[in-house]
Amino acid sequence: MNNKGVTFVVIIIIALIASFAWTYLEYTKPITEHQNVLDYAFSYNGCYEQYSTVQEDNPLYPLGTQLSSMAGYFYTISPISTISFIFEFEPTTSDATIFFTTKTELILSETNENGIPFWEKKYFLSSKEHFDITKWEMSDSFTLNAWDIRDKIEEIADSVGRSVGRSNGVIITSVDYQGSISSTPFEGREIYELPVVFGNDYYAFDVSQNPTPTTKSYFTSQIIERRKTFNDLLIPIGVIVACVIVLVGFFIYTKGSKDEDKKFHDWISIGTYPKGKWDKEIFIPELKDLVDIAIDYRKRVILDQNKEIYFILDGKNVYYHTIIKTEDSKENEKEK
Repeated sequence: MNNKGVTFVVIIIIALIASFAWTYLEYTKPITEHQNVLDYAFSYNGCYEQYSTVQEDNPLYPLGTQLSSMAGYFYTISPISTISFIFEFEPTTSDATIFFTTKTELILSETNENGIPFWEKKYFLSSKEHFDITKWEMSDSFTLNAWDIRDKIEEIADSVGRSVGRSNGVIITSVDYQGSISSTPFEGREIYELPVVFGNDYYAFDVSQNPTPTTKSYFTSQIIERRKTFNDLLIPIGVIVACVIVLVGFFIYTKGSKDEDKKFHDWISIGTYPKGKWDKEIFIPELKDLVDIAIDYRKRVILDQNKEIYFILDGKNVYYHTIIKTEDSKENEKEK
């Protein structure tokens, strides 16, 4: 290995040591980052439960029977329906207080085929307040007399001249809530609806629209420290891998050159490439071919270890082979 090779190896080893030191320092230095931590959360949901009681003699049901989950209810059999609105609130911690206020109204309307109303009228049904530090659930029950509602619809239709569309209704419950969790105040309002259809002979509730529970989460930002992971150290580790690959490749390359020297040792002598101008400088791509030329001319191949060049002098001509191709050698190789 010549002086340049030794210098190259020393530089790579220094870079390798520096990379190891860099990786160690990066690993031992913690990362400071902001992270959102759950402070508190709560889920809530509102739904309706409904049944109609049989109040008139009929060939289908005994008096007092409670009918529910039916496609519709006849005015002549069970004209009065009992409806319960249930609101459930569930916090993530027991350190919570909440105050509920509900207001339920019925909005009647007649609409066209596209659901656009010709008229609307609102009726109050019920309201309730609830406060309990141990129970986060409330219910409000009320009755709906479908016969009376149907009469109101017909009265309005008569006042406008005639019925002009489909009679609809929707029960709307607004829930206002406020309270605190872990001494943190919160408040909100939610709206729930129960559609009702009033036909000529029956009325019906659409309970399929009961919503799924809603969860609200509130976070606080905290500063945390953590150790760096492999992904955080990709750059210094990549430098280490690159240095190792270069070093191993260099030694493989050097070993190959030494093996070639040993193979033609008997025809190679150590010397210095002479300065001067030559009539011809002939590049030989393979060392074996250069050795063959030396044998034919009864000369020896000279190796300049510093310049890494093998050569044969033949008067004003020089035949040479380099381990690393120079620009001149490349041009000579192209000419061939």
